[in-house]
Amino acid sequence: MKYNNKLARQLILYVVLASTLITILTTAYQLYGMYSRDMSQIDERLREIQDVHLQNIATRLWIADKQELEKTLQNLLGLPDIEYIEVREGDKVVMRVGTFRLKNTIVKTYPLQYQYRGKQIIIGQLLLHASLDNVYHRLFDQTLSILLSNAIKTFIVSGFMLFIFFHLVTRHLYKLSTFARNLDHANLHQTLQLDRKPSRGKEPDELEAVVNAFVTMQGNLKQSFDKLKNSEQHYRSLIESSAAIPWEADAETFRFTYVGPQAQIILGYSLDDWYEADFWRDHIHPEDRDFTCNYCLDSVKTCSDHEFEYRMLAADGREVWLRNVVQVICENGKPVRMQGFMFDICEQKMATEAYSTSEQRFSTLAEISTVGIFRTDLMGNCIYVNQRWCDLAGLLPAQAMGDGWAAAIHPEDRQRVFTEWQQAAQTENTFQIECRLLRPDGHESWVLSMAAAEKDSNGKTIGYIGTVTDISAQKHIETAIRYIARGTSSDTGEAFYRQLVTHMARLFDADFAMLAVLDENDPETANTLALICKGELIDNISYTLPGTPCETIITSQTCSYTSNIQQHFPEDTLLIDMDIESYVGTSVTNTHGEPIGLIAIMHSKPLELSEQTSEILQIFATRASAEIERQQALLHLEHSRDQLEDQIQERTQDLQAINRELEAFSYSVSHDLRAPLRAIDGFSLALLEDYQHTLDETAQRYLQRIRHNTSYMNDLIESMLNLSRLGRKKLKPEPIQLETTARQILDNLIALQADRKISYTIGKLPPLIADANLIRIVMENLLGNALKYTKLEEQTEIEVNCMDIKGESVFFVRDNGTGFDMQFADNLFAAFQRLHGDEFEGTGIGLATVQRIIHRHGGRIWAEAELGKGATFYFTLPVQNQKPELLS
Repeated sequence: MKYNNKLARQLILYVVLASTLITILTTAYQLYGMYSRDMSQIDERLREIQDVHLQNIATRLWIADKQELEKTLQNLLGLPDIEYIEVREGDKVVMRVGTFRLKNTIVKTYPLQYQYRGKQIIIGQLLLHASLDNVYHRLFDQTLSILLSNAIKTFIVSGFMLFIFFHLVTRHLYKLSTFARNLDHANLHQTLQLDRKPSRGKEPDELEAVVNAFVTMQGNLKQSFDKLKNSEQHYRSLIESSAAIPWEADAETFRFTYVGPQAQIILGYSLDDWYEADFWRDHIHPEDRDFTCNYCLDSVKTCSDHEFEYRMLAADGREVWLRNVVQVICENGKPVRMQGFMFDICEQKMATEAYSTSEQRFSTLAEISTVGIFRTDLMGNCIYVNQRWCDLAGLLPAQAMGDGWAAAIHPEDRQRVFTEWQQAAQTENTFQIECRLLRPDGHESWVLSMAAAEKDSNGKTIGYIGTVTDISAQKHIETAIRYIARGTSSDTGEAFYRQLVTHMARLFDADFAMLAVLDENDPETANTLALICKGELIDNISYTLPGTPCETIITSQTCSYTSNIQQHFPEDTLLIDMDIESYVGTSVTNTHGEPIGLIAIMHSKPLELSEQTSEILQIFATRASAEIERQQALLHLEHSRDQLEDQIQERTQDLQAINRELEAFSYSVSHDLRAPLRAIDGFSLALLEDYQHTLDETAQRYLQRIRHNTSYMNDLIESMLNLSRLGRKKLKPEPIQLETTARQILDNLIALQADRKISYTIGKLPPLIADANLIRIVMENLLGNALKYTKLEEQTEIEVNCMDIKGESVFFVRDNGTGFDMQFADNLFAAFQRLHGDEFEGTGIGLATVQRIIHRHGGRIWAEAELGKGATFYFTLPVQNQKPELLS
């Protein structure tokens, strides 16, 4: 067929590919729309669970209502696409429903928060798995029908477009290609005409534009031929302006036919020298000559382009490193010439040598280092380990390469190391972890591994370099401390002693372990508090110290024999009976540094001791000393308590007798003293009333003073009685609104002094738990004093408020009255002590009563003042969130 050419076939192929791509894209777009709608429904359902059910689940979890919690989770599991639900408290799974799997699921985790005492606290997590199986099934069901529908529509449109394009364009392109293929410098005069009617429009169409371009091209070709020679010269100039040496040589004789002027600059020889026969060969460094010449000869024979590095001797005797990039030109399978560039690489070689020297220094330091050193690539594959690393891991360097290093990690720690390494590598952060190494011989050691990113000169991460430090000794001490804390922290007495020796024997893998104290009556005898023999606790024993290793411990505080203990202490028969080969112990001292006992471990075989063995035994000894002294203190306390109980009983009987006397005295004061006062007051009043006209003013004034003082004496007696009753009256705690109480008292007091200008402020006071009657007495005294000592002021100002001091509510009553001198503040709350003269009435009992009431409620009271600038009384009382029983 005339148009059955490559371009037509390509057009057909591209139309088919485009149609297929459009079909796939439109299908994918529709499927993606369906997928997005389904995913939006799932997300909406998850948000609904979060918004509607999350708080309910948190509440059920807080009150531990598992039945309702499970019912709620089952209801949520019935929602479409919800496959699995799990409720966690920390790392513990409280409840799970549904089927757990990770394939084709969406996993959502929500924190469970509960408002407790005004704060939101996180009490757990809700884990939801939503299945995508239904989404994928719906997509699969719709894919084929959508794809077929789109394919039919797309291919119909594409086929029609192909036909139109072929008729309007392709057949003319074929003629254009034929004309262009036959065009050369000999027939540039021929004209190109297409098999179609010329365009009738003013502007030519695209094909006519192409024809016009061909005509223009024919006119430009001749000009191009003329410019070709000039271009060649220009090209040579560009080549010779580069830093490399351009050259061309005969492939048979290796004689240069062209060498750029850079050769004279780099090597110092004139250009004429380069054109001599064998010049290049004779000036190659003698050590590189044979290899270089043979390599080039072999490459040229096979017509292979090649590249190599070698040294040449410069005119001044220098060694110049060159990289020669060679292209072999062949004709009919035979090499005819070579061309290429020579690059000066002296600086690169110096940099490489410097890097090699640095690497050598690193390797030397790494090999003598006391810690393991390793290097990895970006993927975590090992590329270097030093000998110390091999000793710790029990592997050869070749075994550690790649991912072989992972075999040295203890199987129980391996996944944790992998996870943290991947996290550090992804963020290029410093890697640090404690883990165990397990050698093939079964030896286990704890190490601290640290690594940091290694970067090149451009700051790009190329790998990681790190260290491995043996921390087995530190871990051994930590294990000892953990044994003590875990096994003995909650035990006391005999249980503590048994746990102590059990953990000592387990930690050191010893057959025997003991804890003993010196006998109080015989310091040369020791009594064991706990003794373990080959994993079993046995009965305690007593033994004499002379001639035993235990005597050495008591006198020198330590004793260590890793083997042959029986030869050193032949008189100690227990060592022979128990078949003990090795012995290590230390003394137990009290707080004054005096030995009170000892601990020891023994073994029927030689013991392998570390540098930390003595430190670990000291830890056990210190803990044992604390418990022994505690037990001794308890015995002393029990003895003292018995004596104290007898003394308390005697004192109680004395106090009861004193109280009975006080009650009798109070009755006497109340009745015997008041009767004469009433008589004096009555007869004085009778004199004033009956003999008013016969008595002069002086006599009447004397009688008024007698009545005033009898009234004052009566008030004083009443105040004394009230003060004495406060110590015996039982408190009746109840909620009190101090703000309301203060306002009522002030309103009543101000109503009795209507002629004064009085203003007061009462702040927001927290509710109290206290005896309401007694607290009212406190406020009446404090507010009454505030009004009394401000009566000389033109404007009385009183403030009742509360402030928080270090988490404690402190109430205060402040006035702007006369105040007082703070040097007399210690006498302020003493009975009958008054800091002012007779210008202010009072008995001097009020503040003593206030202090007694405050102290009975467990509170404190103090005052601050300045003469002429008022006074402030501060006091504390139990607020409502405290328990009433604290007031007893």
